[in-house]
Amino acid sequence: MPDEKTESRDFSVRQWLPWTEIFRAFQIALDPAKMLLASAAVFLLWMGWALLGMVMGPKDSSYGVWPGNVERGANPVFAAREVNPGEFARANFLFGDAKSVPVQFEPFQRFIGPVLGLLRSTPRESSWYYYLIGLLYTAAVWAVFGGAITRMVAVQFARRERIGMMEAVRYSLDRFVPFFLGPLLPLAGVAVIGVLMTVVAFFLFALPFVEIVASLLWFLPILGGIAMTFLLVGYIGWPIMYATISVEGTDAFDAISRCYAYVYQRPWQYIFYLVLAFFYGLVTVFVVVLLGSLAVYLAKWGVGLMPLYNYWRDSDPLSTLFVYAPTSYGWRELLIGNNDLETLVKDMSWYQVLAAGIMAFWMHAVFLLLIGFAYSFFWSSQTVVYFLMRKKVDDTDMDEVFLEESEESMTFPPAPGAEPASPLPAAAEAPGANGASDAPKDESTPSSN
Repeated sequence: MPDEKTESRDFSVRQWLPWTEIFRAFQIALDPAKMLLASAAVFLLWMGWALLGMVMGPKDSSYGVWPGNVERGANPVFAAREVNPGEFARANFLFGDAKSVPVQFEPFQRFIGPVLGLLRSTPRESSWYYYLIGLLYTAAVWAVFGGAITRMVAVQFARRERIGMMEAVRYSLDRFVPFFLGPLLPLAGVAVIGVLMTVVAFFLFALPFVEIVASLLWFLPILGGIAMTFLLVGYIGWPIMYATISVEGTDAFDAISRCYAYVYQRPWQYIFYLVLAFFYGLVTVFVVVLLGSLAVYLAKWGVGLMPLYNYWRDSDPLSTLFVYAPTSYGWRELLIGNNDLETLVKDMSWYQVLAAGIMAFWMHAVFLLLIGFAYSFFWSSQTVVYFLMRKKVDDTDMDEVFLEESEESMTFPPAPGAEPASPLPAAAEAPGANGASDAPKDESTPSSN
């Protein structure tokens, strides 16, 4: 009886406060498999944009900066250690600066940024092709890794079950085309409308009194502008396109139609879910980065207690191991302490340089995993938002998800109150075998005796 009451109470919370499901995103995102996939995506995105920047040399090369060296504000350990509320608020979790955005918002900004770059430039500029190629590459990376992460989240959220990382990657690879085309087709629609407007304008300028003709037909560019605005405003929901394909197992057109339907039919509901997920992400990412930073700080502090380093306090050779540590979130500043970086580097021997390089590998790997959590949380929260919007608009239960045969057993338990089906015989005996008939006797027929 107590179990039944608990289940009833949980169901009531889900029914009357469905937005509380967003709070499950932290537990779902804190999964090594999802974090590894997200970290791999971050690494590949950096490598692609860095190579593209080396080839094309654009003015805006921020996309090619190594993730461990991106400016993201002060380290939360400094805020906790100094007990300074102002520093705590400026730790780039509650308030960003002009150079960066909160890390859990980076996947959105790194995808929308190239789109805005395309709108700010024209095909006559080399930067336009830089943003175009980078956008296509970003879409390809997220088609594989974003698709795999959202697939894992979809099954775990709806079924309370987990699927393997490789199984999720196979799912995204099998549906690479929908994952890739879904976010790009609305942008292609904007491009087509722009090209049509350009072609019409070209022929209009060949006519006499072009100003009068253009003013009379100006309603056509206005209609084109309205159509492009519709596509671009609804594009705010592009992350749930990935969730649609992962949850429903459908194609790119269904993902686009659901995305725009949910955004335009329930805009305030969608904005509320986004804002809630964003601020919840601020708290969760802050905690994860704080704990990760504290772990590496205490690791150095514990080793520094060894008596050998107490005799070398003037040179502090332990701090030289961290001269190549990540600069993001002030990790290098945290680990080298009050030592001057230039002095440490200048006095390093060859074996200290080698040791610092090996240490840099471990530090950047740990840091990349922390960034992977932020990206994992982004895709997890967006998938949960898709379930909530589907429930709100389509009235579909949140435990419904497309499952392939490899993910679902084909044997189901009988429904409550239903009689179990009798098993089929392995082989039917021939009528009259062993001198007896298989037909049932009619008990109403009197015996011959």
